Amino acid sequence: MNKHKKILIACTIFITLCLIGTLIYSAANKSAFLYCSPDEPRGGNNEIWQLTISSEKTSKPLDVNFLDHFMVNSEPEYFTITHPSWESSFNPFPVEVIEVTPGTSIELENSTLKFAGIGVAYYKADQSIDTNAAYQFYDEKFQAMNDEQLNNFSIFNTFESKDLFSMYLCPAVKFIFEQENVKDLMFQNIQIYDSRTHTPIGWDTGIDKEVNYLKFNSHIPLWHKTPVDVVFDVLYDNVTHEFAPKAGEGFHIDNIECRLLQIFEGVGFRSNYETNDSNIVNKIYKDTEGNPLTCFFFVCQPEAHNMPVTFEFLDKDGNKLALRSFFSTLFTTSVSIKEPIEKVALIKAHYKTKRKRIILHLPYIPGLPEQNNNISDLYDVYIPYIYVKDNDRFNMFMRASLQLNSSGIGNHTLNWETNRIKYPIEFKNVKVGDIAKVYSKGGTLSINFKDNELILQESEPLTIKLRKLFNKIFP
Repeated sequence: MNKHKKILIACTIFITLCLIGTLIYSAANKSAFLYCSPDEPRGGNNEIWQLTISSEKTSKPLDVNFLDHFMVNSEPEYFTITHPSWESSFNPFPVEVIEVTPGTSIELENSTLKFAGIGVAYYKADQSIDTNAAYQFYDEKFQAMNDEQLNNFSIFNTFESKDLFSMYLCPAVKFIFEQENVKDLMFQNIQIYDSRTHTPIGWDTGIDKEVNYLKFNSHIPLWHKTPVDVVFDVLYDNVTHEFAPKAGEGFHIDNIECRLLQIFEGVGFRSNYETNDSNIVNKIYKDTEGNPLTCFFFVCQPEAHNMPVTFEFLDKDGNKLALRSFFSTLFTTSVSIKEPIEKVALIKAHYKTKRKRIILHLPYIPGLPEQNNNISDLYDVYIPYIYVKDNDRFNMFMRASLQLNSSGIGNHTLNWETNRIKYPIEFKNVKVGDIAKVYSKGGTLSINFKDNELILQESEPLTIKLRKLFNKIFP
């Protein structure tokens, strides 16, 4: 009896030690993945940043046989324009890079831009997605604006749409610039970077232009205090080229060429493109609703996307014809009007000859939660409120919050069906780490900074954990 009792006691002690060891082992693993550096470089970001701040043009010389690479066909439902899938360049057009700080004026010949302040909006813990979040405005010195200053910005929205918050799940930020003698400027490539990791963060949600002010709207997945760089291209100095509405016509200036490949009549508003083997196939769908349009299909090099050109179509009396649709891919641009081709007498291409890339260095974004002023781990970032409506938004939130900017999820082995997260889901007064535990429910979460991966793996059954522990104890 004593012998059996001793065996039972020994087994109990062994099992207890195994359970304690398993808990310690699990806790160690959990603490290992619940850390994310706010300043460690992410894979590839530094290379992108170096290209961003470089004024070196990276495009190839113009191809004298460029038009010959495009093939046009007509299908029953649409027209197709096929061309090789060429690689894009980061800086296809000449650019002058200018770095500024708050208080510095940006001189554009006879025009001037100057950083004037920031508006920040996000949901507080006592709010919900059913309301709109109010903006708090700060001047160029990051002090809260007084009533007189706010009156200057009364033309701007003081609340941010709940629809945009449910889409982006992060603070809305307006970058406001005061402008003087500004005429006919074009703005492109607006992007925000974390100055420490050089990670491109956030989404550009449009530009508002007023008489004296310019506003860049964005949503930025940034809740903590960190220096940021606001980068955008300003295009100006207009030169106009005129040509007849005929295939092959266009213009060639400097190292830029744009030609009218073909005019398509009887088309609708719909157009898209797809990749087919090593080719790009553009599709322009024919009209099926009794509202036919005339489409002018241009091909451009070194690129059509972000090309500093706008088009106008004039009748024989010099009147402008209204544009009905516009669609651009990397090397093509299509512009449609309602009138038939017989009404078009002349095409004008307005080309901006000068491009400056402005890099505005800001010490931080004011107005974010004070709890996040000294963050050494992105999992410790405080989130007052977010509303998550589906898996895609949850994935986007986690990647953006940890500054993993590349799309997709690396080594994603977790089955979301077994994860059983019920949407929508709200988080209030939590840290990113708390949200991560819900996100990785049923699995473990880790980060690969080198490859910009957020890795989800299924959790191991207790028996496997015990076996691993046993093998460590008794190798």
